[in-house]
Amino acid sequence: MKQAPPNSWHTRLTTARRAKNFTKVALAALIGVTPPAITGWENGQTKKIEGENLMAVCRILEITPDWLMNGGDYIDGMVQSPVEGDARSGIGAEVGSNQSEMCNPMMLTEEETRLFFSLRKLKASQKVVINLLIASFLQDGD
Repeated sequence: MKQAPPNSWHTRLTTARRAKNFTKVALAALIGVTPPAITGWENGQTKKIEGENLMAVCRILEITPDWLMNGGDYIDGMVQSPVEGDARSGIGAEVGSNQSEMCNPMMLTEEETRLFFSLRKLKASQKVVINLLIASFLQDGD
């Protein structure tokens, strides 16, 4: 198995993922990539991470792109508060403000994980309908 060089973005990604108690499978599901993609990022097989994937990783793990790519102290790389105007579509962005709590894979059941994967495949217009439906269920519970 290939190992990433020490003090590379690959090892910082592994450090941040483990610090947040994410499995590779759960992180992949939240980003919308496959678990082997996460493995490739972490073991150094993938040379770079850019754009939407970079921003998603940083948003979910609550780290800065600068820390991930360039290093420094882990605590300095942590984002202190969620980014305002989070552009993620789907339910998670509206359920709560604590991303670690709402996305923690240790809290997801197998059924919830399956539903999450299914939601990722929907068109934007379908996600809007699902969000409205869930909101109406939550209001009925009050």
